[in-house]
Amino acid sequence: MMKKIAAIFFLTGTVLFAGEITLEEAIARALKHSREVQIAEKKFLSSKIKAKQAIKKALPSLVYSGSYQQSEYERMQAKNRTEKQGEKIGYRQSVTLTQPLFQGGSIVAEIQGAKYYESLFEIEYLQKK
Repeated sequence: MMKKIAAIFFLTGTVLFAGEITLEEAIARALKHSREVQIAEKKFLSSKIKAKQAIKKALPSLVYSGSYQQSEYERMQAKNRTEKQGEKIGYRQSVTLTQPLFQGGSIVAEIQGAKYYESLFEIEYLQKK
């Protein structure tokens, strides 16, 4: 008898808290939580990033490098050709600008391939959605 009362109590409790949703809400929830749609979306976003990286390889790059050194003893460094200067502190800085000129068409091919995969994964994502 106690089991029947407990079963009725739990079943009515779950029915009372169950809410109704429309068909549109059910479809939206299914798409939001679908693993296939999530995988397709991640592939599409990854292909967009790879396309941007491929374009970035064709652009010039600027690199700054700097260092500072302080020693306990003086070092003799040539200041000019005629005089030498003893210092305990040293600085070194450099700026490098590089631009790829020609790499056998690999940069252009990589950009085209990345854009192709981006459009392919976009179509796949839209089909799953």
